[in-house]
Amino acid sequence: MLNKLKLRKAPLSLSSVSNVIKTAGVSDLSPADINPKHIEVTTTSQLGLPKNSVVAVAYDPVQSLLAVATTDNQVRVYGQHMVEVVFEFKSATPISELKFIKGVYLVCIQPISGNIIVLSLHSKEILTTYSPPGKIHSVESDPSLDFLIIGLTNGQLVFYDVDRMNLTPFRVDNLQKALLPKHKLSPVLGIEWNPRDIGTILITYSHSAILYSLTSGSIKSAFIYRLNKGDKGYDYSSYIANGGKKKIFGSSKEVIPEVIEAHFHPNGLHVLTVHKDNTLAFWDANDETLLEARTTIETGLHRPDPMPLEPPTGGFASISNVRWIAGQDPEMTQLVISGGDCTQG
Repeated sequence: MLNKLKLRKAPLSLSSVSNVIKTAGVSDLSPADINPKHIEVTTTSQLGLPKNSVVAVAYDPVQSLLAVATTDNQVRVYGQHMVEVVFEFKSATPISELKFIKGVYLVCIQPISGNIIVLSLHSKEILTTYSPPGKIHSVESDPSLDFLIIGLTNGQLVFYDVDRMNLTPFRVDNLQKALLPKHKLSPVLGIEWNPRDIGTILITYSHSAILYSLTSGSIKSAFIYRLNKGDKGYDYSSYIANGGKKKIFGSSKEVIPEVIEAHFHPNGLHVLTVHKDNTLAFWDANDETLLEARTTIETGLHRPDPMPLEPPTGGFASISNVRWIAGQDPEMTQLVISGGDCTQG
């Protein structure tokens, strides 16, 4: 699987060489007997990647290591002093995600083949390849912990011990199935650690986000965005949920908009669920209270309103990705939103 492993350094540029020599006290770098026409500069080695070749990136801030997976199934690890280690794989299955673990391991995830490859940053070799009991849909880790949380397409979570290189006996079943038994079986769309409590994770399913305690093995909170007839966003969300079709005779059936992401507030006290209809729902993480449901333009979608939000006309662009970020003050936060429609929300 590992075809070639090499360690190389990038050449210094001519300008950097000149600067070093000049600082040593040499004033003239062009002797009279050397003709510039007789000098040919050739690049023998270069740090860099072909255009549009990067598929996954991971960064270890402690060791200042940057790992990059490319379309030709290489994993390049860049370090200080322009050092580069290249792992080349014969496998045709692309690597779509990279994780640094404890500063010792680099984990490569191949969701299509269902493989997880563990590389050693010290010996620069493959330690093991693991195939979980199901298709991988999401993976979460923490740089300080020695295990991976693997979300499967059947909605289960399994835990892999990278240090011992085996599957732990701990497993979490599909939690949404217990809360919404009439809905289709959902994969685990995402997993996120609670920034205030390493023993709590936020699990995202197709129609819910669930706060789960690893220490007690139980659900702490469940965030399900429900809309009823008369709510401001009911017609809007129902239209999107029905694939852009309006029912002639209307419907009073409860609508649960599809979830695409869920994230913690940087302080861990609130939760955001991002929905396929571009609704952003903000929750109290402790008591499941829905604080606000809005698009980027309209607010109060979860409240009764005699003037409902009209369904979008023409095309509809769904939000693809959201990140909840903060600066030095964790209470001053912002949402970075990719996708959506600035005219329709």
